[in-house]
Amino acid sequence: EGARDYYAQCSAKPVLDQVRVPTLVIHAEDDPWIPARLYRDVDWNRSALLKPRVVAKGGHCGFHDRHGQWHDRQAEVFLREMAR
Repeated sequence: EGARDYYAQCSAKPVLDQVRVPTLVIHAEDDPWIPARLYRDVDWNRSALLKPRVVAKGGHCGFHDRHGQWHDRQAEVFLREMAR
């Protein structure tokens, strides 16, 4: 049908309240495919299990910086926090 229909059918937003394990969510404001406004509309405080990391740059799956893969470091920090 189009982009709106795709996002409506594939979005995890309707089931975020059902998350039962700590979940890291990474998104970039400059993602050309998935609008950042979809993440701004989420009330991240409604669940302590949701751990958002919304950053200015990263594109669509391109979270690289001068130190390598930023998303890998974020995942490592997240897992260390969960292991405490």
